Amino acid sequence: MVKISVIIPTLPENYERLNNCINSLLRYRDEAEIELIIIPNNWEGFEKPVNRGLTMATGDYLLICNDDVVATQYAWDRWMINGFNNDVGMVSGIGYEWKDLPSYWFVMMKKSVYDFVGGLDESFFVFCSDHDHAMRIKQAGFKIVHKGLCPGIQHYTSSTTRSKLFEEKIGREQELIEKNKQLFFKKWGFR
Repeated sequence: MVKISVIIPTLPENYERLNNCINSLLRYRDEAEIELIIIPNNWEGFEKPVNRGLTMATGDYLLICNDDVVATQYAWDRWMINGFNNDVGMVSGIGYEWKDLPSYWFVMMKKSVYDFVGGLDESFFVFCSDHDHAMRIKQAGFKIVHKGLCPGIQHYTSSTTRSKLFEEKIGREQELIEKNKQLFFKKWGFR
């Protein structure tokens, strides 16, 4: 049986939607064994809690999943795993978002790819670390498959970054996006 480690970073105020996420992923899986790794995010960005979860993961595949994702159809796990072959390192269940790179609200990678490439670069903060990580996966010679939106997977909101609490704890969203984009461009040498 295939084992999937599901890494879900979550803020303390998001436990209701976290509960909906967990229950739906477990209810609508096909036959994969699921290892749930719930990582509290105390307003420390996206990278640190995801990296903590990745280091704890023991599955064959690692799914990074936002706490506001809900499964509504059977066999999301089989649909994602079917996207892999020998040279595929990551499957995106959302299509792509920016520069043909996935955002990490519902992506799966092989554990062996994580072991080779490592975790997210913590010099980024909240934005662009996912795109940077995807670039590192590509640079290592693995393909990223954009299968489109995984049937039955719904992403309800990215409202955390647009909330007044986010601005109080972290800063203005647009300023963070620009700062992290500049870091990404400097690291990868393109715009």
